[in-house]
Amino acid sequence: MGHWNHRVVKKTVNIAGEDKIIYGVHEAYYTDEGNLENITEDPVSVYSEEGLEGLAEVMKWFVKALEAPVLNYEDVKGDIDMDMEGEAIPLEEVIKEIKDCKEVNTNDPLAIANIINDKLEWV
Repeated sequence: MGHWNHRVVKKTVNIAGEDKIIYGVHEAYYTDEGNLENITEDPVSVYSEEGLEGLAEVMKWFVKALEAPVLNYEDVKGDIDMDMEGEAIPLEEVIKEIKDCKEVNTNDPLAIANIINDKLEWV
C-alpha cells in the first residue's frame, strides 16, 4: 500500500508577465516501493477540523516538509521517478522568521499557521 506526506515544491509561475519562483507545501504520493508517484497541482492549506491540537499536528507535518529536500514541480510533472535529492529550507530559518514577526501573537497557533502558510506559498 502506497503512502503520502507533505513536501515543499518549487514552481515557476507567470505573475504579471514575469516568471517568478514560488514555494508551497503539496501532498506527495508514493508507490508501495517508495517511489514518488504524484504531487498535488496546487499547495495545500493549513487547517484542521480537530481543534487546536489537530492544527498543531498539521503544522508539524508542514515543518517536517521543510526538513525534506525541495521537489521541483516541473521535474516531478515531467519525470515522476525523479531523483529525490534537493535543497531543504533550514528549519531554524523558518522558526527565526516566525519569532521575528512582530505583527502577530506568536503564542497563537492559528497566527503561526498563517505565517507558515504565507511563507511557503510565496517565498
